[in-house]
Amino acid sequence: MTAFNHILAAISVVLVLLCAAFPLRKNRRFYKNRFFQGILNPHIVYALLLLVISLMHGIIAGKQAGMISGKAAWMILLVLVLTSFLKRKIKQETWIKLHRISSVLFLIAVCVHIVCALIK
Repeated sequence: MTAFNHILAAISVVLVLLCAAFPLRKNRRFYKNRFFQGILNPHIVYALLLLVISLMHGIIAGKQAGMISGKAAWMILLVLVLTSFLKRKIKQETWIKLHRISSVLFLIAVCVHIVCALIK
């Protein structure tokens, strides 16, 4: 794997962590902290950047170990982002449940992908 691909992978991991940390903005410890609120606020931007950067990472990686798990994780991310457009079309409670379930599935898929890529 090239150095550029390692950089894309590292950026993707940071973006995944930022997206996953979004619910912390309502936590009492972080609620009044302007720094964390500022970092966690552009959740949608992080998700779209993650979609593009992880696609670039997958294209550059080619036929490396973890390719299947990476495609699965990317497809779950794509569904996650696409279902975000349904936010205004369905009930808030239904959408939040759908979004949280697919987020957990995505995080599990990313962990499996990282393990598969490291095992080779």
